[in-house]
Amino acid sequence: MAKHILVVLSNAVSEEREQEFNDWYTNQHIQDVVKFPGFTAATRYVASLVDMAHDPPRWKYLAIYEAETDDPAQALEALKNAASADPNKMPMSDSLDISGIYACFYTPITDRVTAKG
Repeated sequence: MAKHILVVLSNAVSEEREQEFNDWYTNQHIQDVVKFPGFTAATRYVASLVDMAHDPPRWKYLAIYEAETDDPAQALEALKNAASADPNKMPMSDSLDISGIYACFYTPITDRVTAKG
C-alpha cells in the first residue's frame, strides 16, 4: 500500500464558535475519519501568527491525516459520501466553515530527510 497524507485546511464559521468547532473537530471528526479504511492517524495544528503570505493566515487550522491506500481519490470520495449520506457515520458541525475548506492528498516523492542525514 502506498502512503499518503491528506492535508485539510479549515476555519470555524466565527470566533464566537471556535471553541465548539475545536471540540467537535478534535473529539468527534478526526476520530470518525481514522475509522475509515486506509486512514491510520491524524494530527491537528493551529497556525502561529506568522504567515509569509497573509496577515492573519487564511486558514487557522490544519489537519494532517495519514493514509495507506493505493487509490487516494477513492478514499477521499468515501469520506465525502459518508459525510453527506449518513449523518450518524460522520456527523458534521455547522461551526465548520464548509465553504472555505481546502483538502488534498499528497504523495511522497522523496524519502524522509532528517538533520542526521
